[in-house]
Amino acid sequence: RRAGGVVVLDTLYLVDAEGRPFVPAGPQDAAGLPLVTGATRAGYEAHPAETMARVREALALARIYARSPLEAGRPLSDVFLAEGGRLELQLGRTRVALGSGRVQEKLKRLEQIFARLARRQMDADYILLGEDLERAIVKERPVPREISGALEGEGTWRRN
Repeated sequence: RRAGGVVVLDTLYLVDAEGRPFVPAGPQDAAGLPLVTGATRAGYEAHPAETMARVREALALARIYARSPLEAGRPLSDVFLAEGGRLELQLGRTRVALGSGRVQEKLKRLEQIFARLARRQMDADYILLGEDLERAIVKERPVPREISGALEGEGTWRRN
């Protein structure tokens, strides 16, 4: 089988394109593959078809995201399977709740939000997108700025 991604089912497993786990994975096996979190082994054992369908949906989202302009500046850490069929993205330190459906439109909206934040030298801890794409909840945080300088004689700090 060919690995389409990695799913966490209490431990890492390689999954095929159908979302079917087929072998335990180590960190070296997972490199470069989309990571799906939020599933559990108990959930998979109780509802394998439903879990595999959700994993397939997450892998499809990861492929779409990989082709989006966002990926260059905000690499995808993982796709989280949230309650109620919702999907979330972890993009570095930013969690993005996409909800369900309309993925392409939501990624376009996300581009606009990140562009607006960048113009204001801000970033986000989380972004919640709902069905109404005109509205989003954004928990902002300032972009960390580098401070450069040098210590001079007698412990005096000089900023560059």
